[in-house]
Amino acid sequence: MPRLYDVAGMYSIPSFMPVGLTPYSDEMTFIERLTNFNLDLTYHYFQYKLENRFTDLFLDKYPNFPTIDEIYKEKTALIMVNANEFAETARPTTGMIKYIGGSAISDPIPLSEDLNQLLEQNPVNILFSMGSVAQSKDMPEWLKRGKTQC
Repeated sequence: MPRLYDVAGMYSIPSFMPVGLTPYSDEMTFIERLTNFNLDLTYHYFQYKLENRFTDLFLDKYPNFPTIDEIYKEKTALIMVNANEFAETARPTTGMIKYIGGSAISDPIPLSEDLNQLLEQNPVNILFSMGSVAQSKDMPEWLKRGKTQC
């Protein structure tokens, strides 16, 4: 969410806020904090460099075209973050940022009787579900049998 912090009028704090796409958490060693700080500076440098190039391209063709930063700040009233705020690490926030992760999760339904009996046969089980993305009705029978037997 680094660019969104700029839009919301906030600053990233690389001493405890990991830069995106890094393996760091909010608990970093001194070297990790230095690396994170360097990545944050590098990210911002290239971000603004690219934005200025795009702005120059637009201004050549459309002289009154606003900058990307102006568009962001004029047109953004709400930032929705698809994460559960209770699972996130501590970080500054504003009323402009709303966490919506998990808002579409419905109450769980109980397992079917045959699946429940299958799981009760063993003391330890792994229930693997791919959700609605890959439904088991489309799986070959040999693959289903291999996954339901030990």
